[in-house]
Amino acid sequence: MSLSPLVALANIISSSASKIDDYCMKNNVQLPNLGEPFNPQAEFILFHPVVSEHASCIVAAAAQMSVLVKPAALSILTTATQFHVTSALGVAVETHTAEILREAGPQGLHVEEIASKIKSNPEKLG
Repeated sequence: MSLSPLVALANIISSSASKIDDYCMKNNVQLPNLGEPFNPQAEFILFHPVVSEHASCIVAAAAQMSVLVKPAALSILTTATQFHVTSALGVAVETHTAEILREAGPQGLHVEEIASKIKSNPEKLG
């Protein structure tokens, strides 16, 4: 009996993640940690051909898995409203929000404080 597409995709993700983990352990490097501030030097490992190849497999399998388990109507709705992401990124760039948050440090800032610094309505940011 063959595997279901869902399990086959999960296996691709698991296998590729294990190969990346093995490579990192053998070479005494770590993947970027989502719990730590962005560190451009930690990103270099992602460009290594071995890591990049397996990362591409993970991303492709995850995308296919998402399509497989997400109702079509929800996919259409998500696609139709994705322009908001681009708009939000534009506002963040224009208002230098990243710099404001960097200055605030790891504790961050409440949206009210960010809005005050950029002279904006907090409801438009949050």
